Amino acid sequence: MTRTERVTDVQRGTDGLEEVLRAIWNSGHGTAVAMCRQLVSADDPGLDDALMRFQAAGYLRPRVRQLACRLLVQRDPHRDPAPLLHTPLRPSDEHGSLFRRTARPLVVEYAYGYSRLHALEPLRRYPEILAGGGLDARLNAAVGLGDTGDLAALDTLAGALADRHPAVRSAAADAVRRLRHAGRTAVRAHPVCDGLAGLLRDRKRGPRIAAARALGALGLTAPLRDLGLGDRVEPARVLAGNIPSLEPTWPGDDTI
Repeated sequence: MTRTERVTDVQRGTDGLEEVLRAIWNSGHGTAVAMCRQLVSADDPGLDDALMRFQAAGYLRPRVRQLACRLLVQRDPHRDPAPLLHTPLRPSDEHGSLFRRTARPLVVEYAYGYSRLHALEPLRRYPEILAGGGLDARLNAAVGLGDTGDLAALDTLAGALADRHPAVRSAAADAVRRLRHAGRTAVRAHPVCDGLAGLLRDRKRGPRIAAARALGALGLTAPLRDLGLGDRVEPARVLAGNIPSLEPTWPGDDTI
């Protein structure tokens, strides 16, 4: 039985769901995206119940539970978040409720889909985290903004491009690039692109590279051509059409 047939079989019931979730993690990106799409669009009320059991099952590997949680959010981003907030994020969290964990805001755990769970108000929380959170939280907030798939995130990302840490500035540039899938024309017209152009002259190489790739992916090549005698290696690659894919935020991510 092929992997696609296994997903179809799961859509008819829920037998073999654990095998399918593991297969998604072990598949190439294109196959994983296709399998996730089938599960997200499956019209089977029993699938939600099965995924809910899997995302809370302590005996499963964390990444399998993570995928079950993400699929639940993808299937209905307006769902009640309470049943999803007990998912252990890491093996060390196995016996701790997330309701009691305050050091790391839930919305930064974008791989679980919390960046898309409307009841958590991620677009309201991310600016707070970027303004006063630690490096890890700010970095994940920048990635999460791109993962929201919401063009309203662009305003916050414009500020994140000026974060004090280069890793956050790079992640913000990648997030702007990711949001082109939500509306390329709207992103191109947003002032955030001026921030990307300014990042081409950042003091650190990482943000310069991320900005060049984001502008190239958006088709905004004029700022790349207007650069002086500084670091032109990456802009030259981008202008030649060599733009590496982004890292997926989860196995079903098709915004790379």
